Amino acid sequence: MNDTSSINISSNFRFLLILTFTLLTIISVTYSVSFFWQMSTSNFGRIMALLLALSFESMKYLAIPVGAKSFKNNQPFIGSLFTLVGGVLLLVSITASLGWLNHAALSSKQKAKESFVKYNTRSQMINNLNKEISVLTSDSLKDLSGVYRTRGKNTLNTVQSLRAELLSLAKETQLLRTEVCRLIYLAPY
Repeated sequence: MNDTSSINISSNFRFLLILTFTLLTIISVTYSVSFFWQMSTSNFGRIMALLLALSFESMKYLAIPVGAKSFKNNQPFIGSLFTLVGGVLLLVSITASLGWLNHAALSSKQKAKESFVKYNTRSQMINNLNKEISVLTSDSLKDLSGVYRTRGKNTLNTVQSLRAELLSLAKETQLLRTEVCRLIYLAPY
């Protein structure tokens, strides 16, 4: 007797389905665990959140097939119950995944704001250093051409140390600019 409910699937397509299902399962479990994990601050709470997330995810993958099998075995009440539980757990999983993604996006956005403030502060410091270097260089040249040669040389030494500080600050600022651009690019909104 032929079973008309079975579907013939090629081995390549079956492998692709299994791979896709496995990846989606790993991602779903990871997002759910991460979401529940971040909700707690104590170690005990995190362990309980981890167990809760793993239980929800396990039950989600078990409830819907059990519900389908119950319908097939003419047990509509059990089938409805398990399908309902599986559907609710699927919604919990989707909500946890979206919650985790939203938290990650907000965190990225906050880091971008903080880095942007640091970047602007460093840029202002660079401008101030450039002005100070210009003034000191002008003063030292006047001193060197006049009778205050020692003061002019000391001022030039100060200018050299300020230029080294400026170079270091410029490198930090460039790194911050790169970080700000990366974080803004990663933040979805």
